[in-house]
Amino acid sequence: MEGIEHPPMESPFSLEPDKGIFPLIFDRVRTGMILAGDDGKLIRANDKVCQLFGYTRQELLALPIELLILPEDYRGEGELFAPAAGEEGKDWSLEKRCMGKNRNVFHTRLTIQCLRLSQEQERYFVIEVAMAPEASGESESKYRTMIESMVDPVHICSQNRRIEYMNSAMIKRIGRDATGEICHRAINNLESQCTWCVLNDLQGGKAIEKTIVSPLDKRTYRVSNIPIHNKDGSISKLTIFKDITDHLQVVSDRTRIQSRLDQAQKMEAVGLFAGGIAHDFNNILFPIIGFTEMSMEDLPEDHPVRENLEDILSGAKRARDLVKQILSFSSQRESVQSPFTLKPIIKEALKLLRSIIPSNIEIKEELSGGKDYIFANPVEIHEIIMNLCTNAYHAMEDTGGRLTIGLTKTGEGKLYSCLSIQDTGQGIPREIHKQIFDPYFTTKEQGKGSGLGLSVINSIVKKYGGKITVDSEPGAGTVFRVYFPITSDTEAVDPINRVEACLTGNERILFVDDEKIIVKLGKQLLGSLGYEVTIKTSSVDALALFKSDPDQFDLVITDMTMPIMLGTELAKRIMEIRKDIPILMCTGFSQQIDQETAQALGIRGYINKPILKSELASKVRALIDEKS
Repeated sequence: MEGIEHPPMESPFSLEPDKGIFPLIFDRVRTGMILAGDDGKLIRANDKVCQLFGYTRQELLALPIELLILPEDYRGEGELFAPAAGEEGKDWSLEKRCMGKNRNVFHTRLTIQCLRLSQEQERYFVIEVAMAPEASGESESKYRTMIESMVDPVHICSQNRRIEYMNSAMIKRIGRDATGEICHRAINNLESQCTWCVLNDLQGGKAIEKTIVSPLDKRTYRVSNIPIHNKDGSISKLTIFKDITDHLQVVSDRTRIQSRLDQAQKMEAVGLFAGGIAHDFNNILFPIIGFTEMSMEDLPEDHPVRENLEDILSGAKRARDLVKQILSFSSQRESVQSPFTLKPIIKEALKLLRSIIPSNIEIKEELSGGKDYIFANPVEIHEIIMNLCTNAYHAMEDTGGRLTIGLTKTGEGKLYSCLSIQDTGQGIPREIHKQIFDPYFTTKEQGKGSGLGLSVINSIVKKYGGKITVDSEPGAGTVFRVYFPITSDTEAVDPINRVEACLTGNERILFVDDEKIIVKLGKQLLGSLGYEVTIKTSSVDALALFKSDPDQFDLVITDMTMPIMLGTELAKRIMEIRKDIPILMCTGFSQQIDQETAQALGIRGYINKPILKSELASKVRALIDEKS
C-alpha cells in the first residue's frame, strides 16, 4: 500500500551464514563442511565435521584453523585460501593430516572454494573435509619429510602457475612462505612467465633440466623440473634448485690457474730456448761487431761508408743487449743498470717503429725533457717504449690516427722523467683500467698478444721506483705515462754508441775456439793491439801445443762449448801443467759456467760474447798485468 514502507526482502539464496536456505543445505551435507570468513576465522561447521574432529560446534568454531591441522603439515592460511581466492568458483584441493580433540591424527583431503554473490559482498571460503586413504597420507608424509630435509630449495606449482608447496630451503631462499602466489614472481622476481619455464613441456611425463641465472639473487642454478600427475588429470611441477654458482667459480678458477700454469711452462720453455740460442746468436754477433769495429778504424772520419758501419755496429750492440735482456727475463742473468738520458733511447726506438707502423698513423715527437738522467737498464727502457708504442699502433691499425711520444720533467720534491705514449685509437673501458696490468690479461684477439706486456712493464717500472698510469675512455684514445725517478748521478755516456780507448801489448796469446771465423777475428783483433796470437780450432790440439812448450804463452783465451773437450776441462788440464798461466774463459752462453763458477775453478778471467774490442783489450791487459 502507498505510504507504507516495507523492509527489503531477503534472498533465499543469500550466502550470509545464517540467512536463506544456505544453513539448511550446509548442515545436511553428508561430508564435513566448514565455512571460513575472509579473515580465516571459522564461521560455521556442520555436524559431520564436528563428529570428525570430536568437538561440539561451539568448541570447533572457537578454534583457529591451524589447531585443526597437524603442525608439521600447516604452512599458513596462504596455502589454504590464496589459491582458491585467486580464481573464485574453482576448487582447490590438498591433503593434510588433521588432529582431533583427543589428539588423534587422521588423513584428510581438503577441498576449498571461494564464494560470493557479487563483487560488493564479503568473500567466504567453503572447506570440504573428506577422509583420505591412510596409505596416501603416509606416502605424502614420507615424501614431504624427504623434501623438507633437502638442502636444495624445492617448490611445487600448479598448472595455473600458483605455488602449492615450498620446502624450508626455498622459504629461506626467498625470505617467506609464498604458497599460493604466482611462481615466477615469488621464486625469480619476474613480472611475466620465466623464459625458461617448462611447465607445458612436462605433459610428456619426462623430467627436464635447465641451467638458469635467477633474477632474484643473480645466482646460477641447475634446475630439475619433475612432473607430478594429480588425480584430476592435471600436472603440477616439482622444481629443485641446485645452486652451482660456487662450483662454476671453482671450475673457472681451476681453468684460470691451469691457463697460467700453461703460460708459466711456456715461459720456462722460452727461457730454455733463449739459453739455447744465446750461444749461437752471440757467436754470430761477435764477428759482426769485431770486423765492423776494425773496418771503421781503417776508414777516415769523413768516409761515406763510415756512417753505414756505425749503424751496423749500433744494431749489433742492440742485438747483443737484447740477448742479455732475454736471458735476464728468463731469470738466467742479472740486468745491468746505469745512469743515462732517455732521449737517445726514444730516438732509436722511433727509428725501428717508423719501419713497422703503417703510413696512415702519424708519429709525433714532443721531447722537451731530454737532459735528465735516470738509473735503469737501457734495454728494458727500450722494451717499454716498443711495447707501449706497439699497443698504441694496434689500437689504431684499422682507422689510422696519431701516435705521440712525449718526454717531460715533472714532480715536486722528488723529480721524475715522464715518458708518455698517446694514441687516438678506440680507448679502454674504465672498468678494466686496473686489470690491464694483471699477468695474462689481454683484450687483443688471438695471436696479437700474450697479456704479458703491460704486466712486465709494470714490474720493471716498479723495480726502478717509478710508476705507470693510464688515462683512457672508449672512443677518446689512450695515454700511458711512465714516471722514472731522476738520478743525480750523471757520469754516463751513450750506452749504445760509447767509444773507449783500447789498451795494447806485445805478449803471446793462445786463442782457442771451434768457430773458424771467430779465431780469424781473434787473431786480427788482438794482432791489431800488438799481441802475438796463435789460434786453434780444436781444444785437443790446443792442449797438445801448450804441453809441448808451456812457457811460450803469456795468456790463454778459450771458448767454453767445444767438441770433445769443453773449455773448463781444457783450462783444468792447462793449469795442471802450469799453475800460474792466466786463462780467460769466453762464451756466448752456457748454463754450466758463469763468473762465480769460473773463479771457483781457478780460471781468472770470464767474459761473455759478443765482445767489443775495447772490452777484450781491457780484459786481456788486466789479466796479463795481474800475473806480472
